[in-house]
Amino acid sequence: MTTCTGNPSRQRLFFLDNLRYSVVFCVVVLHAALAYSKLLPWWYVLDVDPGMATVFDVIVLITDVFIMPIMFFIAGFFALKSIRKKGPWLFIRSKLTRIGIPLLVGATTIVPIIGYIYESFRSTETASYGYVAYWIKYLEGFGEFYVGYIASPAQFSHSYFWFLSLLFWFFVVFAILYSIKAKWFGNKSVVPEQRDSNDPYALPVLLGLGVITGISLVIMMPSFVVDGQEPWVIIANLVQFQPTRLFLYVFYFPAGIYAAWKGWFANGNAVGRLRIWLPVCLGMILVFLGSFQKLSGGGTPSLSVLIVYCFARAFLCLSFLMVFISFAYRYWNYDSKVNRTFAANSYGIYLVHMPIILGLNLALVSWLGGPVVIKFCIVTVASILLSWCLSCFVLKPVTGL
Repeated sequence: MTTCTGNPSRQRLFFLDNLRYSVVFCVVVLHAALAYSKLLPWWYVLDVDPGMATVFDVIVLITDVFIMPIMFFIAGFFALKSIRKKGPWLFIRSKLTRIGIPLLVGATTIVPIIGYIYESFRSTETASYGYVAYWIKYLEGFGEFYVGYIASPAQFSHSYFWFLSLLFWFFVVFAILYSIKAKWFGNKSVVPEQRDSNDPYALPVLLGLGVITGISLVIMMPSFVVDGQEPWVIIANLVQFQPTRLFLYVFYFPAGIYAAWKGWFANGNAVGRLRIWLPVCLGMILVFLGSFQKLSGGGTPSLSVLIVYCFARAFLCLSFLMVFISFAYRYWNYDSKVNRTFAANSYGIYLVHMPIILGLNLALVSWLGGPVVIKFCIVTVASILLSWCLSCFVLKPVTGL
């Protein structure tokens, strides 16, 4: 194993690589758990055991809070270093290759597969025509450049590739703003050499992040929650997102850029203390789950319940970010063969995991009486390993991703 020693500012931040692949694993856990949860009645494959559904509801609720904001934070953190190295034009060109091409290929090949799984599970007439007919019909939506809500999994969409579409446009806006900044103020690096002291504004920035994302949820949820669900919007096949969560990503991405700019992890000291953030996180879990139960209890929720829910969700997300960062920085900031291979293939795992999960979900539905906990464990572990194999031995050799 290789640990970070010497000048931390010149060392690779292994803990962020490790954190990134662990969050991708959480994505797999989330998508595997949805088949056994009752929260999304439209999910592609459902195998719900009423006696265990609450357990999987909790898994889904909690993981869904923090996964994507943390991924946007990490993406923002690495974006600053990348654009300084490549310049705005090469930066965008590299993102077009690394994100745009997988998005196009995934939306036209992988997403139809999971859409067909949706139809097959429900034994619809569409499924009876066969996959080729379904695929051709599905691709007709590609040329419609639809703008509006996604009404069904059978409708053309980016599905789980939405992250790539939204992230790409974040990179484009960031590159434009960076170019303007470089033109007006010069392109000199301003990362401070903070070896003896932390960023004095780190805590205010973090607390401000929690407050502003909480406010955004309070504003957006009443307008965009429909029948207890947070619908998806697609804009001309260029970008897809959930309006209720958009501003979480809008603020977490620049928070990552700010962290890189201020050299949060370049001084040998972690930002945040585990002994502080872990109790906060545990407390926020209780408040979040309690407020969610009241919010979903039927009828129109009171404004006070909505506010408590939104701020609990926002600060739970923030506390998870800080728990992961403070833990990983102190105890997981090293290189190893396992860490290296999973980190190198985390992107590939994300790209291919969904059809594997849903295929396994569908196969295990026929295991009547099989404990859903065992099914969930099989799907999760097998999906991670199979996705890693595909990434390592197919995607990387063929595409270099």
